Amino acid sequence: MPSLGSTVVAALHLAAIPCVAMLVMSALVYVVHVPKVMMSAFQHLAAGIVLSAVAVELVPIINEAPADLANVVGIVSGFAAGVALFLILAKLFPEGDDDGAGGADDRRSSALLPEGRKSGGGRTSLGSKIAFAEKSISARKAPAFPVAFTVAVLVDSGVDGLLIGLSSAAGASAGFVMAVALTIEMGFLALTLAAVMRRQPLCSAALVLLGAPAALAAGAGVGAAVAAAVASSPALHTALVSFGIAALLYLAHEGQEEEHVWYVDLCFFLGFMSAFLLEKLS
Repeated sequence: MPSLGSTVVAALHLAAIPCVAMLVMSALVYVVHVPKVMMSAFQHLAAGIVLSAVAVELVPIINEAPADLANVVGIVSGFAAGVALFLILAKLFPEGDDDGAGGADDRRSSALLPEGRKSGGGRTSLGSKIAFAEKSISARKAPAFPVAFTVAVLVDSGVDGLLIGLSSAAGASAGFVMAVALTIEMGFLALTLAAVMRRQPLCSAALVLLGAPAALAAGAGVGAAVAAAVASSPALHTALVSFGIAALLYLAHEGQEEEHVWYVDLCFFLGFMSAFLLEKLS
């Protein structure tokens, strides 16, 4: 059995793949414009790889676990914890909530319009036009810092790193497939983050853009360490694998474009979970 140190080092090596991709994609946003359809295509590719990794690498571990009470409780509790974590994160940090990017800038600019401009009629003086232009430029130079969006990305990076660590502890091939899948997902998440942070001061932007891959690496180390620590307890190890399956399913499911309602999303996970329970209880 590999030592704790070697397990963590192996997970960090795998985490380096998506970390480098995040840094490259963050820099890319300052150079080229990536079409939305291309980003969507890569996100669907990542979802497919994630689902494949779940089916090929992680589900067999659950199927091969003994059908005793401890393992059944571990499967249910781990899966429930994974689903609950991501539903809570989705509730706390809804998609598109970037605290000042995009729509918020438009609302801010609209608020700066003189009364005549807001109503669409009348003329404004030259002084009003100059004041409006100065305020608009100032607003574009210093938008509000996207706190919620930044926290959501950092948390997502840490959890994705945790999944790499858990998967690498389950097997070298599982960790590698997971790292490749999350490289695509996190690369384009970093590109989106860089697009939002581009209008922030350079120092703040650099800290955030470096902090996201650092959170991913830290999560990978923690995940590998926890998995190695509970390797001697089959029920706890099964619970961790079940947690990872739920989290990965949520990541793949999240790419769908329809509006997410938590209790509707929950039905997807209940359907998946029912197959595990039927197999174990039959």
